[in-house]
Amino acid sequence: GAARMLSELKINYNIVNENMDIDGYKLVVLPDDIVVTDNLNEKLKNFKGAILSCGKAYKEGEVWDFFEGFEDENTDSYYEYNGEVYGGYSVGMKMKSEYSVADYVEPYFKRIFDGVHAYFYNPPKSSKGYSAIAMKGNKAHIAFNAFEGYFAFGAIHIKNLIKDIIAKLLPEPVIMNVDLPSTVRASLMETREGKLLHIKTTVPEHRGDRGIIEEHSILPQGRKIKVSGEYKKCVSLPDMKEIDISFADNYTEINLPEICGYMPFLLTK
Repeated sequence: GAARMLSELKINYNIVNENMDIDGYKLVVLPDDIVVTDNLNEKLKNFKGAILSCGKAYKEGEVWDFFEGFEDENTDSYYEYNGEVYGGYSVGMKMKSEYSVADYVEPYFKRIFDGVHAYFYNPPKSSKGYSAIAMKGNKAHIAFNAFEGYFAFGAIHIKNLIKDIIAKLLPEPVIMNVDLPSTVRASLMETREGKLLHIKTTVPEHRGDRGIIEEHSILPQGRKIKVSGEYKKCVSLPDMKEIDISFADNYTEINLPEICGYMPFLLTK
């Protein structure tokens, strides 16, 4: 769920483990039920970047000193954010925090099966002083399993929530999406010649149990994407055709040509 969501948001990421160096990153994301070991906790104590965690992926102590966690016995969870109530589509934990930016909303009852009937929809009831999202400085925690909720139910509002939180934690991302659709993938890599921007437009179709790409999807000319930093030249590969770019506010904006399936671009200074 985390990989899919970050890919759709055009946020470059690496998947790391507790034994790897994290100091070079600007943001660490701990999805849902990731176990925070003592080793990882020590690394996070010394980490200078931002931290976004969800559900039970936390450990009591100085890293997460901005909330107190409690067991959630409900089978559903909701949150109130910017005046609207949304479904979390998962349950993680409850928390109390003076740094709350969203209220935890209780459901009317637990989802059970009484032998005859099951409950498909369990409506939200009210907030009882618990927090669904807390933010302190460059750290944020979401009480429910946000990435699980998105992966299992495709809840777009959860992706929009993560997008909003990451924008606050990471105001200057490496790639800034201007108007690319969510189905397009974009990634940036370092090379000896410059930065290599990959744009993939193909959309797998589920046929039975497999995702099949039989025909390429075409991205029309004129879509834009921004890359952090100032670059003097951008060419498409392998034809080395020069692409129109402009620079403003620490970002180079690239006016993409028509792309059929996939196209890489080389940016040089």
